[in-house]
Amino acid sequence: MNLKSFDKSESKDSVVLTANFEMPEVKAELMLRYRINAAGEVTVTEKMTTDKEAKVADLFRYGMQLQMPSSFSKLEYYGRGPEENYIDRHSSSFIGKYEANVKDEYYPYVRPQESGNNTQVRYWKVLTKDNKGLEFFSNEPMECSSLNYLTSDLYRGPVKNQEHSGDLVPRDFTSVHISQRQMGLGCVDT
Repeated sequence: MNLKSFDKSESKDSVVLTANFEMPEVKAELMLRYRINAAGEVTVTEKMTTDKEAKVADLFRYGMQLQMPSSFSKLEYYGRGPEENYIDRHSSSFIGKYEANVKDEYYPYVRPQESGNNTQVRYWKVLTKDNKGLEFFSNEPMECSSLNYLTSDLYRGPVKNQEHSGDLVPRDFTSVHISQRQMGLGCVDT
């Protein structure tokens, strides 16, 4: 990914940072805009423009991820739960308000793999034991997860090398995914 342009604008009540990136390996461009207001609220706008004719891999997830200190170990959310669910496997999960611990969000499948996603989320809070933290929300329902693992810990490529979930070592941070959409399970080539 290459930075194409960067712009900063200010007004008396906000700062807006806009970055445009070229993504030649997937034939796309990405625009990220951060608006920070005087109350400290950050509004993020993300837009990807793709070459529809390009022969590239499918997009697994569209959104953002960030890592927070491990002290942000609690979740509170309003969406489908309490168990993990995906866009094509969520009818057994019901929309409601749920609380969870990040350490319990990973399901130990035999082999390490994606885990802990929740769909139709209206808000997602990642909190400390004192209930301080960050709240994420969107104009539309979103998909979210928070784990003590990076995606690369759960999927190291097409060759499995006999890895097992019991071999995973939790990271000393909370990895948060806030997504517009994540590919469904499909059960064909997961």
